[in-house]
Amino acid sequence: MGAADLNGILDAEIGQHPCDETEIGRDLRLHQDHPKGLGYHDLMAEKLQRAHVDLDQLRGIEFCWKALGLEGHGVSFMRLMPGEGQPFWHSHEAQEEAYFVLEGEATLRADDQEMVLGRGDAVRVAPEVVRTLGNQGSEPCLILCTGALPAPEGSFRSRVALISDGKRRKDLGVPEWSAG
Repeated sequence: MGAADLNGILDAEIGQHPCDETEIGRDLRLHQDHPKGLGYHDLMAEKLQRAHVDLDQLRGIEFCWKALGLEGHGVSFMRLMPGEGQPFWHSHEAQEEAYFVLEGEATLRADDQEMVLGRGDAVRVAPEVVRTLGNQGSEPCLILCTGALPAPEGSFRSRVALISDGKRRKDLGVPEWSAG
């Protein structure tokens, strides 16, 4: 399969998230050659899955968890134009969320607090906190949203970071971009 084949993309609907009332799936572009059909890019016997969101064209929210086959966490992108925001307040039973502002400025209202987040800011929101996000600025904002359920007791909670369960493969040498 050549580079042109790998870069071939198509429009695909990823379906409604059960808790969302906004339109999604408009601009998510996915590879078309996966044996299971639309929505997945098969590399290394289904151990890697790739999706592409055209961030320049994105309006509203794109949930990427389904397209990527994620089972342990959620990932979405949200582009809010000035004056736009989530049309609801929400909380979760167990899922914590983190918001990363990639462009512009976002306002997070959480319980009785309001926080303005700028480019490069990140915030973690505990599951029980009632929250909503909006754009009260004058420029569009782009937010990367992630969510995950708590880890089982005795897992990575006591470690310094999630990567502490990684296994360095010295037998593979150094990647060419790090050799220099």
